[in-house]
Amino acid sequence: MTKDYIRELRRRRGELIAKQELWEAMLKTRIILHKHLFLIGKLDKNNIGKEWIARKNTCKYCRELDGEIRQWDDTFKGKIKFPTAHVGCMCLYRLVSI
Repeated sequence: MTKDYIRELRRRRGELIAKQELWEAMLKTRIILHKHLFLIGKLDKNNIGKEWIARKNTCKYCRELDGEIRQWDDTFKGKIKFPTAHVGCMCLYRLVSI
């Protein structure tokens, strides 16, 4: 029983790490795309900000950030520039007009 439990924990941990790595890669790709759009003048940093979007079943910290809007170059609470805020965080951001 104990060996099966340990095996299951390891499997779940592996899935969590893989899911987290994929999520962070997607977010980093979005950030690079948006930075490029600012660089080539398709977006204006003076008119575009970012909004923190938390998932429904999220931690208290991310719930507090949900809906928070900042200028593109500013940080969210806790000096976090972009999601993710912690291991297992599946939050994201979206561009908003400001």
